[in-house]
Amino acid sequence: MYHEAWWRNEIEENFGDLDPALKEGLLLRWAYLDKKTLNMRELKKAVTPDQAKAVKEYDGQRNKKYKENILPFENLFLELGADVLKNVSNFVAANPEAEKARLHKQIRTEADKVKKNGESAEVGAFGAGASQCVAVAWQHDGVL
Repeated sequence: MYHEAWWRNEIEENFGDLDPALKEGLLLRWAYLDKKTLNMRELKKAVTPDQAKAVKEYDGQRNKKYKENILPFENLFLELGADVLKNVSNFVAANPEAEKARLHKQIRTEADKVKKNGESAEVGAFGAGASQCVAVAWQHDGVL
């Protein structure tokens, strides 16, 4: 429950003076996108104008904070995917036919790009390379 603990810490750091029920509502709102549990009109009635303003400003930054929270996991999975595809490319390279050699080079290149910057366009190309690799392996060996 890293995700929830991270949001609880953020709420405690920024809004420690709020009522525990309101903090729980903010947790549900920001961590799980549950806007029904605590809507902003209800919040404004329960807090001071300064607190309401601070919560509203933070609410506007929610997507940026969410990305900050999730980024370590995205990087971990991209790195794992890059390593898996490098291993798959080694399997393909074990069979020296020209197409397999070409795919080996392409997969390594894409894996390095994804590992380096993790751009979403590169992730798509990365997946396409893996699909080609599996198709070639199936065509030549009949098994994976």
